[in-house]
Amino acid sequence: MQRSSGKRIFFDWLLVVLTAATLFTAVRIFSRLPLLPSVCERHALRIRFLAVTGSQSLAAELDSSMVLVPAGEFGMGSNTGPADEHPLHQVYLDAFRIDCFEVTNTQYSQFIIATGRTPPPYWSEQGYPSGQADFPVVGMSWYDASAYCGWAGKRLPTEAEWEKAARGVDGRLYPWGNAWDPSRANLYLVDVQVSTALRDDPQLAWDQAWEYLRNSPQLSGDPALASVGS
Repeated sequence: MQRSSGKRIFFDWLLVVLTAATLFTAVRIFSRLPLLPSVCERHALRIRFLAVTGSQSLAAELDSSMVLVPAGEFGMGSNTGPADEHPLHQVYLDAFRIDCFEVTNTQYSQFIIATGRTPPPYWSEQGYPSGQADFPVVGMSWYDASAYCGWAGKRLPTEAEWEKAARGVDGRLYPWGNAWDPSRANLYLVDVQVSTALRDDPQLAWDQAWEYLRNSPQLSGDPALASVGS
């Protein structure tokens, strides 16, 4: 027996209302859940696993760990920072992709092997320090960095690209917001000592710095070299 036209319309509208209520409830529930990890955070989890297992695909995973920065304007500079940052002004950039992480020792070692370029000062004849495959490579010149990027089929970001990728488009001071939070950065606050050492005995200061990088000690909670994405 068929429903009458009036009853069919009633039940159709009831179905619409129930569906809308279900969707509204689902949105309310999911809006309270933590956001899914960002692209770079998902890459970081994969990198941690590959580094721990000693996988040969670590470098390839890092090479592909890039994120798209959409085209558009952002506020570059500052009205309150150093003079060379004045004034805060709008800059338009085309879309670009940028690496999620710093270039690591394992990536740079492939560049060294392929090109014969001089390794960083703190490496030994065997290569980068043991256990630091996923640590950021340091101690290169701008020319080294540019050469590496060209070899990898990439390029160094411009100042504007770097700033937009770091601070976003909402005018924040730091990648995480406007309030300084030392727990979100890996800082070794010995600027005065380093400046004094460089002035008094530059070579000794550099030698000590390279030795620090070779060992990367984690003593008394002081920051040290750490794996990328950590």
